[in-house]
Amino acid sequence: MTTMRDINIIDFSSIFQSISAQRRTGTLRVVGPDDEKLIYFNRGNVELVLAKQRKFLLGEALVKYGKLDRERLEEALSKQRKSGKELGKVLVEMGVLSERDIQEAVAFQITEEVCDIFSWERVDCQFLEDEAAPDIQKILDEGIRVAVNAESLIMEAARRIDEWGIIKKLVPSTKDVFQATPESFHYFQEEGWDAEREVLSLIDGVRDVEEVIQKARMPKFDALKILHKLVSNKEVEPVPVPRLLELGLRFSNEGNLRKAIRLFERAEELGAEGLEVDHKLAKAYEAVGNVKKAVEKYLVYARRKEEQGDLDAAVYAYGRIINLQPDELRWHKRLIEVLIKQGRREEVVRQARRLEEKLLAHNQKDEAVALWKRIQQMAPDLPVTYEALSKLHLKFDETVQAIIELENLAGLLLMRG
Repeated sequence: MTTMRDINIIDFSSIFQSISAQRRTGTLRVVGPDDEKLIYFNRGNVELVLAKQRKFLLGEALVKYGKLDRERLEEALSKQRKSGKELGKVLVEMGVLSERDIQEAVAFQITEEVCDIFSWERVDCQFLEDEAAPDIQKILDEGIRVAVNAESLIMEAARRIDEWGIIKKLVPSTKDVFQATPESFHYFQEEGWDAEREVLSLIDGVRDVEEVIQKARMPKFDALKILHKLVSNKEVEPVPVPRLLELGLRFSNEGNLRKAIRLFERAEELGAEGLEVDHKLAKAYEAVGNVKKAVEKYLVYARRKEEQGDLDAAVYAYGRIINLQPDELRWHKRLIEVLIKQGRREEVVRQARRLEEKLLAHNQKDEAVALWKRIQQMAPDLPVTYEALSKLHLKFDETVQAIIELENLAGLLLMRG
């Protein structure tokens, strides 16, 4: 098992080529920013690619790549349920498709999924030698096998990257949401615009680009090129940032958090300032279990609120961060500093005692002393800091220091009368 983390896409290309050149067999697991894919190599050729976010359905692949219409698919699925045979065999027996048609559809799917990886900036990779992941083996056992040359996949990916550079000028992100303009109506009034109508029928001011190209009954890159043409002709236009946020809140309330995250992320990328996008993203990331990103966004939110003087919101954010990463002691320290600024002394003491306990559990006595000293500097009239320091010193047989703290406490109390 070989694992490589946080590599750029050029290094990924080298790994991909190396597996092919050495005619290796096994599963390459690739984890990107929003998806995870399994690529199965058999003696250097790619036989199957599965994406975590999408199930591989042969029937849907055949429809998408123009090999089959939905009516015939439903007929074939009905016969499959009765016979118990694999869908591919049913379609061949019906005379609807040849085995070559099925192989071409699977090859299309492989090309789309691999080229998609090359659009990612950084990935984690893990190669499982001589192993087919269970989900892959299940599909291979159904007799769905095709061998796609890895070099041809890299060449196709390179070609698309060049074209993608042009497309991105008008369609900068697959998270963008587009809506049709009146200039697009002629496609539904004239003959011969089947592909354009297919893409336009999916552009509804709600679906993002990724959803449109996934649902279009054509290869994803072909759908992207048509979308680019529509934008260029001003026949579709991106929805404004407030609409992205409105949609994000709607999908968040409906429980479709992954969709909401994509919308919030795009709104943030477009500069949705003053609209609490960082907070919305933090909550959504937390809800889907993405601790790292949730902490990043809560931290941005906390710092922004500190700068604005909204310390209650900052305390809330640091509290969320601590719940997510309870062993990261720096967040406890930062929370205490904000609480001191607020004058919430009881809460300062409570949080400091919790942090002291954690520090001592990690044998960080000096850090525990420094904690109370820091609080003492920020709030010199707080008696509990002297008490806590004297107890700490006594605990570690530092009698002189303990006496000094008790004398300081006595002096403070005398001053108060």
